[in-house]
Amino acid sequence: MIVFDAVTKRYADGRTALDALDLVVPAGQVTALVGPAGTGKTTALRLVNRLLDPTAGRVLIDGQDVAHLDPVALRRGIGYLTTTGGLLPHKDVLGNVCMVPRLLGWERDACRKRALEVLELVGLSAAQASAFPSQLDAVSRQRVALARAVAAEPALLLLD
Repeated sequence: MIVFDAVTKRYADGRTALDALDLVVPAGQVTALVGPAGTGKTTALRLVNRLLDPTAGRVLIDGQDVAHLDPVALRRGIGYLTTTGGLLPHKDVLGNVCMVPRLLGWERDACRKRALEVLELVGLSAAQASAFPSQLDAVSRQRVALARAVAAEPALLLLD
């Protein structure tokens, strides 16, 4: 479960992205934040994985305040997909998909097997595993980014 407890985010320039947001996202449910551009949807997601910290209030995951968690460890347990995908241009598809599992200590063979599974799941072929992001069309790059987000079987998946 994710809880936003009176969460406010103000930027240095004075803009307020979120103002006392109270929201409970139940565990095991798909929840969508919907609204026009500039209403704080991306900010809320970035607060969950500590890419940003709130100005006030708390964000809790399963009762733990994320402010007290190591940001690197927290992020490795959360699948996160941005609108741009964020693929590393110097790594091939397999390297991009295996990034988080390898950081978590997965063996190379287990990582490769999982990467090929998730590539198939998102509609990409094993033959594309050796391609670099620049060799893929925009849709395929987004599919690789999705595969990377789910490769380590995270308990939490954030899609922006």
